[in-house]
Amino acid sequence: MEIVKVGIYHDDSLFAKALAVGLARESRSIQFVLMDDMDTTEALDMILSSREDVRPNVVQLVKSQQQKQVEAAPYRLYQYEESRALIDDLLFIYFKMTDRVLEYRGTCQCRLVTFASDAGGSGTTLTCISTAKMLNSIYGSRLLYLNLCPIDDSKKYFATGDKIGLLKLLYYLDTGRDFPLESFITREDELDYISTNIVNACFNDIKPALMTRLVKKVDELGKYDYFFLDIGSCLSRENKRVLENSDLVVFVHRWQNGEPAVYYQHISQEIKKKAGGAKSLFIRNFAGDDWHQENCEEIWISEDREAVRLDEDGQRLRINLARNYGIEIAAIAKKIVEEL
Repeated sequence: MEIVKVGIYHDDSLFAKALAVGLARESRSIQFVLMDDMDTTEALDMILSSREDVRPNVVQLVKSQQQKQVEAAPYRLYQYEESRALIDDLLFIYFKMTDRVLEYRGTCQCRLVTFASDAGGSGTTLTCISTAKMLNSIYGSRLLYLNLCPIDDSKKYFATGDKIGLLKLLYYLDTGRDFPLESFITREDELDYISTNIVNACFNDIKPALMTRLVKKVDELGKYDYFFLDIGSCLSRENKRVLENSDLVVFVHRWQNGEPAVYYQHISQEIKKKAGGAKSLFIRNFAGDDWHQENCEEIWISEDREAVRLDEDGQRLRINLARNYGIEIAAIAKKIVEEL
């Protein structure tokens, strides 16, 4: 694991020491060094300073939340932020500076994130997979993906897997047999997924108790930071139970899909109700050129017809996160990290 050295210089030396202790507890791969002055000759990858500095590796610590800036240089962090949130912002800034992932988050407990929508064609699967790839790219997170829709649209984005099917996995879970979960997982560079058929014939065999066992089994692997479940608009009895057990529910709604506004308000409230104590994040997807964000609690994603293209051999779709679409998806990834 890469160890990165980050210097801390602050006009208040006691605050600097307390900050270093708090941040060190949240990361095993960052070494924090207290600095007596800004002219140190010690080799440091980054410096956190209470003073402005023109050097490209210096991040200023500010006392106002409004002064915080992590999207572009000069970078500034709110010094009174919680330690975990500060670490996450450091990860993002380090990635922006170097194009390298600073930390692998595999020591954390796996968190269940469910993506749902109010109608087909909302882009739930694309949003889910894009967010998973972005979490891996920026934060080094490892993710496991499972599509729980009757029609598995994720097949458009993944290579054809040769793993054992979902039905046998459910059988093993139901009988309580000990089995290697890895044999049901197809691995790719940016995320792994549990193989299903395009037409998920065993969809109705997924009982709530089995999903609880599956989530526990995934967590016991100790390899994944997030377990992404894509249920689309299929709010079956089993998927409603999934919502209840989620750490975070991401609700994807297609911008201006023609339904009355009261319908969207009603179904979004139902999603919140079914999610119980889970946190929620609302996405307005495929927004046109004339969109304007009315609710600061929602994240809006612009329509980008160039974000997805057929690959050279015509076997699957490739997602291009280098475009503006990727910047908007990064906002979802960052929000998930902050919430969980």
